[in-house]
Amino acid sequence: MSVTFLVERKGRIPVEGAPIVLWHFRERHPAVVGAIELCCLGETWEDIPAVSIENAFAAIRIGILSDVEFRQIVTAVPYVSLQARLVVGIDDVFVDAGKIVNKVTGEGKDPQGETVTDDDELTVTAEDAAASLTVDKTADPTSGVEKGAKVTYTVVVTNNGNVTVKDIGLTDPLMAEEDVPEAFTLAPGKDATFTYEYEVTQADVDAGVINNTATAAGKDPKGGDVTASDSAEVTTVAADAKLTVDKSADPVANVKVGDTVTYTVVVTNSGNVTVNGIALSDTLV
Repeated sequence: MSVTFLVERKGRIPVEGAPIVLWHFRERHPAVVGAIELCCLGETWEDIPAVSIENAFAAIRIGILSDVEFRQIVTAVPYVSLQARLVVGIDDVFVDAGKIVNKVTGEGKDPQGETVTDDDELTVTAEDAAASLTVDKTADPTSGVEKGAKVTYTVVVTNNGNVTVKDIGLTDPLMAEEDVPEAFTLAPGKDATFTYEYEVTQADVDAGVINNTATAAGKDPKGGDVTASDSAEVTTVAADAKLTVDKSADPVANVKVGDTVTYTVVVTNSGNVTVNGIALSDTLV
């Protein structure tokens, strides 16, 4: 740091009295406490090498004003550079937004009591958004079910992406209306589990297998669709198609010419699957 004073030498002031000017400077600027060098007498530092204080003031003639430049080596300053470490957890809100915008402002007082302030702003971009869901559907039991049996389905919906998925709805053709959940939200890494029962029908046994799909569909932070699905297969008991015929007559004895005999035929499906296209034939018909 360099400071220039306009100095006038009056009377026969001893040369050793010259440093008083420097001490006044120190008192007004207590931060500057380093060594002092004197130079130049109106010239520049580049033109004239540094000279001693005695020689510099001796060169000023009585009654003459002269510029004297003092080069002060600063060894202590009352202002400190503060390093504030702010640890910010990168949560889902920041990643959903795609960036973190942070502004910091510093304010204080200088030695004269004036307010000193400055601020800076920094933007940190988040990783690219990757919205994703997975659905895992399981059944219990998975085989050998008969008509009227209960199958318990468990569906786990997981957010395996890096942004929040909202308004997720779960649909399954085999889910009863009262089991349908309300729309829900999943943050990254979170999951939701749903369990419901299904009663096996004759149509299922006829088909030999129950195969259906559960689907989860929601929205990413920008309103884009996010969907996932999974299926679970349950096999029924082995098909056993069977019919029985029971024929009876009335009367069964002592009939004579002209009497009427009434026959009753009962056809029964005694198996476990539906039998279609049944035709009845009788030698008397």
